[in-house]
Amino acid sequence: AKYKFISRRDSNKKKDSKGIKSFNSARQALLRTRAATEMCLGALHARTMALELAINGRVLVGRNLLKLARALEYTPVEGGLERLSQHLNLVLREEMLAKDASGGKVGLPELGSAMDAQCPVLSSVSKEIIHQLVMIIEQGSRKCLIDDGSENASNSNFEVAKEEEIIEGSSPSTGFLFWLLNHLTNIFSQAASARDVNILRWRPKVFNPIIINLLFEAVLYVPPEACLSLVRLLETFVNTTAGLPTLQFDYERIQILKQIMVAMRAKEVSGNYSAFFRSLLTLNMSLERARKR
Repeated sequence: AKYKFISRRDSNKKKDSKGIKSFNSARQALLRTRAATEMCLGALHARTMALELAINGRVLVGRNLLKLARALEYTPVEGGLERLSQHLNLVLREEMLAKDASGGKVGLPELGSAMDAQCPVLSSVSKEIIHQLVMIIEQGSRKCLIDDGSENASNSNFEVAKEEEIIEGSSPSTGFLFWLLNHLTNIFSQAASARDVNILRWRPKVFNPIIINLLFEAVLYVPPEACLSLVRLLETFVNTTAGLPTLQFDYERIQILKQIMVAMRAKEVSGNYSAFFRSLLTLNMSLERARKR
């Protein structure tokens, strides 16, 4: 039998040839995606510049301002949300402290065209909160109807929305919802500490029965990681601290919270209750006390 002798030099040539082919293949793949990548980077850069101008110029109001906030959630603008938060707080306080033509306090408008004209940003924030809550509840309800009734039929199946849908406001964002709610609760908490009655008088109008009732209903449908925060927020609404006007809501619509608590009680380990169960228990006890007042 004859054996072909392969020198080390021939072996290295074959390895080099394979390496060149692999490199050329990777290079071609990169060139094919370069145009799309550059287009995306260009769009991101343009969006970042537009957001920077909008934040620094502070020319946006109402729904455009809220759309800007949704876009900032997905765009790396350094300190963008913090700067927008400061601007939003300033505008909301200015609208609440506005004077009428004679220098007196303006009346409290109902949510709708009157509030749109008098307090456009506050009106937009209130409507956006309602819009987000309705989307969360509707999405959760659809999941329950599609599901076969199993234990995970509600908030554990929360849909993951696309970025553009959240920015346009056609899909819910619990992060954006809590961002708005925290703005309002912080404003009223600071007003309570300062005993600023001119701002506190707005609290029942801002956190009106429509929003409060929707928040109670949303407990069933928000993602699991948001349930605890929502229950604790509702507890602050029920346990009105000194200086904060009492909020109104429908006690009959929140009986489901008791049913959730009873169902969870059967699954909780005695003496080692979860933080969510303890907060839910505290909320139900507060609701009972509030009902008797």
